[in-house]
Amino acid sequence: MFPGFVNAYRDKENHVHLYFFPGIDEHGNNIYNNIDMSEYMSSYTMTNNDDNSIDICFYNNKIIRLNVKLIRNIDSGEELVKLDV
Repeated sequence: MFPGFVNAYRDKENHVHLYFFPGIDEHGNNIYNNIDMSEYMSSYTMTNNDDNSIDICFYNNKIIRLNVKLIRNIDSGEELVKLDV
């Protein structure tokens, strides 16, 4: 088992990135659902990595806060993670 997590950082071009790893349970399944970007209307790119992690690069350099709601795959429990960037 490896817990899921979310992290935010700024790159050299001052773009905000959201790095998400869904975690892996004892059966090899993702702990959290993937991030749903369907309601985000600004420009971004999403890189899907081989380990099921996702790196989202936002092109809006004025972002000061990201709110991420992680929803568990297995029991529909919810966790809210607020990140200030």
